[in-house]
Amino acid sequence: MILIATLIKSPRIPRNLILIYLLLVLVIGTGGYLYFENQKEQIKKERERELLAICDLKVNQIVSWRQARLGNGQTLFENYPLVQHLRKWLKSRDRTSVMEEILGWMSSFRGRYDFSSIFLLDEKGEVCLYTAEAFDDVSAYTQSFVRDAILKREVIWIDLYREEKTHHIHIDVLVPLVPRDSDGFPSGALLLRINPYQFLYPLIQSWPTPSQTAETLLIRREGTDVLYLNELRHQKNTALSLRYPVVGKEIVSIRAIHGEEGVMEEVDYRGVKVLSAVRKIPASPWYLIAKVDQDEIYAPIRKQAVWIIILVVSSMLLIGGCLGFLWRNQTTRFYRKQYEYEIERQALLKHFEYLTKYANDIILMTDRNFKIIEANDRSVETYGYSRDELIGMDVRNLRSPEERPLLDGQFKQLDEKKGLILQTIHQRKDGSTFPVEASLRLIEVEGKKFYQSIIRDITKRKMAEEALRRSEERFRVLFHEAPVGYHEFDSEGRITSVNRTELEMMGYSPEEMIGQFVWKFIVEEEAARESVLGKLAGTKPLSRGLERHFRRKDGSSFPVLIEENFLKDEEGKIKGIRSTIQDITERKRAEAEREKLIQELQEALANIKTLSGLIPICASCKKIRDDMGYWNRIESYIEKHSTAAFSHGICPECAKKLYPEIYEEMEDNSSPDSSGQK
Repeated sequence: MILIATLIKSPRIPRNLILIYLLLVLVIGTGGYLYFENQKEQIKKERERELLAICDLKVNQIVSWRQARLGNGQTLFENYPLVQHLRKWLKSRDRTSVMEEILGWMSSFRGRYDFSSIFLLDEKGEVCLYTAEAFDDVSAYTQSFVRDAILKREVIWIDLYREEKTHHIHIDVLVPLVPRDSDGFPSGALLLRINPYQFLYPLIQSWPTPSQTAETLLIRREGTDVLYLNELRHQKNTALSLRYPVVGKEIVSIRAIHGEEGVMEEVDYRGVKVLSAVRKIPASPWYLIAKVDQDEIYAPIRKQAVWIIILVVSSMLLIGGCLGFLWRNQTTRFYRKQYEYEIERQALLKHFEYLTKYANDIILMTDRNFKIIEANDRSVETYGYSRDELIGMDVRNLRSPEERPLLDGQFKQLDEKKGLILQTIHQRKDGSTFPVEASLRLIEVEGKKFYQSIIRDITKRKMAEEALRRSEERFRVLFHEAPVGYHEFDSEGRITSVNRTELEMMGYSPEEMIGQFVWKFIVEEEAARESVLGKLAGTKPLSRGLERHFRRKDGSSFPVLIEENFLKDEEGKIKGIRSTIQDITERKRAEAEREKLIQELQEALANIKTLSGLIPICASCKKIRDDMGYWNRIESYIEKHSTAAFSHGICPECAKKLYPEIYEEMEDNSSPDSSGQK
């Protein structure tokens, strides 16, 4: 405002600049407010999504837990031999080894499925046997359900209640022991007692992220009241004690009881404003509420509001000035770094989520009861189940029927070794099967066991192995049907393999050659022995086109041509030699015939070059007639039909006849002088 007054008083500042400045102030202020509201709405939506996700996760976990406990009871109810055994004992009630056997089974079943205690009741609900871990009696409230369960012939879930004497809180699963027909034995019931403090309450009270006010509530309607079923974070001794009338008060729990679900803003049992997510738990009278105080939710935006106000005011005061420019520049750099950091962080998170969600391998997470609690997209795509169908499914159902009995033993090994890799057969929803390789790993979180499975479809690998097997079979056929002999010998010179061609060539059986020294089958035995041992020692070169004579079983020999290659191990050391032998008997015979033919041709050529017989010659010009009837000069004919060559001169008679003057001069020069010399 001081700056505005200064600008108004200054005669050098145009009035329209003041209007522009005021407009900028209005724009900046409005923008700051809208940004604040937008950020507030974004934070609210993010927390709404988080609350819904947490609420849905816990509902799914509670449903799975309830189904598992009821499933335990249903299994016992359908186990007719066990029911008959217990009913027989109820009739005799003898204190023999049968009773000890029943007590042992009850203790074992209790420990295996995490029940706090198990009671065997008669038709009136009186306790006949109970496990040693039982620390509460069976109250009249619980006994009142026994007759109903027997009459209805169904497993009954006795919801959360407080025991009259000890005030302990229980959940009971009542399993009727009823006959299929009239057999004279009394009916009864098994009471499977659940301590909610072992699993249910810890699950409800846990929260996946740090928070000062977040909590989860489990409620049900009881008459005209809303009853809180668990201990609360902000108020003690509330489980099955704290209640509110369903009318006359506007709190989130009452709205839940009236059937409202989803996200809502309301006050909680303390009268504090909260943001909450509400879900009804299927097949139960329970409602789950996940909530966080609004003060905690909007605390970050309040801190941002201070900076927004500072930014707006600073922009108003320093707009158009160098100080404002520098301040904005620094702020821009700061937010740019924060933005880049956030982009990198989000990229890393998305990358991790992508690797898990869209991994090429199937990734499953199961609990200690082999129930699937998490599955990636690849699992849905491969097995053909929806994600909802996979969650809570017994992992055994993903195996082929013949492989399912092996699962317990394999998971026992997994518990011992903490990790296991195995191959098995899995089954899709449509019943088709496929081979897999599974990498199993034990994960412990706060003392609880979970099993992570990374599963790879190895159908293509199996097909490749089958193709390789067929290739090896074809190789064996080619090996034995090769047109040349083939054998291998080890570092001592003993034959380790030999093909059918060589066996037929030599006249031996495989048993007669394999294991023998290779030089035993060579005519030049000692020379061959020294050569083979030298090659194996690396002091002599391999044979390339070496000729030797091999000895057949019948004692005859034949020439062969040998080609050799080293066999080496992974470190490059010589471990043997691979040899091919080619029978060159026919080649040798052909070479001998060729030499003979060459000799005959040479002799014939010599005869052709020698002139013999009658030669027709012209009596006048001395030309000679050839076989074709042509007349050739005598020197041409002789050069063609012999190895003789010609040089030309002239005889005295021809010289006198053809060149008389030269000849007479030559005669005069050659006559003797007076001294008698020429």
